[in-house]
Amino acid sequence: MTIGADYFSDELPTEPRFVPVFAPDLGIYPIESEYKVALIPMHLTKKHITFVEKRTVDNESFNMATINPNLVESVYESLVSKIKAACEAGARVVCCSEYCYPLVMHDKLSKELAALSQQHRSYIVAGSSVNTDPLRRAYNTSFIFTPSRSNPEPLSQHKTQAGWLLGELEGIEVPTLKTVKVLHTQYGTMAVLICASTTDKDIQYGLRYLNSMKKLYEPIDLVVSIAYSAEAAKMQSYSEYISGFAKTCVAFVNDMTYGDLCGLYVCGEQQIECLHPPELLAAESAYGPIHLYSLDLTRARNKRIEGLPAPCHKDSVK
Repeated sequence: MTIGADYFSDELPTEPRFVPVFAPDLGIYPIESEYKVALIPMHLTKKHITFVEKRTVDNESFNMATINPNLVESVYESLVSKIKAACEAGARVVCCSEYCYPLVMHDKLSKELAALSQQHRSYIVAGSSVNTDPLRRAYNTSFIFTPSRSNPEPLSQHKTQAGWLLGELEGIEVPTLKTVKVLHTQYGTMAVLICASTTDKDIQYGLRYLNSMKKLYEPIDLVVSIAYSAEAAKMQSYSEYISGFAKTCVAFVNDMTYGDLCGLYVCGEQQIECLHPPELLAAESAYGPIHLYSLDLTRARNKRIEGLPAPCHKDSVK
C-alpha cells in the first residue's frame, strides 16, 4: 500500500473519536522539553515466536502468540541489556518493538525495568505481549514503566485493532471501547499505539482533535508507535503522516525481522539520529541495534499552538 496525498483530508474533527484516559504522574509536571529518545527494535523471527492454542472460559479456541520457551531467557537478557544501555546513554524515553516482552518472566522483568526507570528517571515502553484477563480473553498489551510511581507494576495499553503476525491473524481481543492512555510525564504528555492501531482513522483523527485545542499540555506531545509488521515501510509512513497531520511527535520502532525502519518524526519531519556513545554499541547484538535521537518538544508545541493548517502532503510515501 502507498499512502498518497489524498489519504488524509483537511477536516478538523469536532470530537475525539476515541476515549483519552489521562494518567497524571503525581508530583510530576512537564519541566524538560529537550531530551533523548531511544528506539530498540528487537530481532525476533519465527524461531523466537510461536503460537499456542488457548481456550476462553466459553471454550472458544484461539492461537496466542508467545515467545518460544527455549529462547525466553536469551530474549529477556538482550531486552534488559539494551534498555539498561539506553538509559545509561541518557535516554529519557525508551521504546521497544511489539511482541518482545517475555510475559512468562513478567514478575522478574517488571521489577528490573521498574528499578531502571526509577534510577534513570526514564519512561520505558517495554514492547508488548499477549496477556489474558480473568475470562482468558487475550489482549496484545504494551507495558509502560514510569519513574515516579512507587508501584512496580507498569501501566498498560491494549492494541485497539488486530493485525497479522508471521502470516497468521492475531488471536486477540480488541477493547469494545477504544481507549488511549495519555500519560502526563516530566517530559510532556505521551501515548502508546501498537502497530495496526496507527491505521485506525478514529485514532488518527482523535489525535488531530486533541492537538487542535491550542493548549500546551492536554494535547499529546509524543506518540510511541511500536510494531511487528511485515509491511514495515507502510507502518513507518503512517507514523510519519500522523506526526504531520496531528502536529505531534511520533517515535516509530518495528521489529527488525522485516528491516530496520525506525524513526522519530516531529510534525512530519524525520529527525537525524544521534551519534552512538560506546555503551550503546557494546549492547548491540544479534537481537538488533539501538537508535538514539534528540527530541525538542518546544518546536512541536510552537507549531501546534499556532494552529493546525492543512497537513503537508507528499506525492507518496512507500
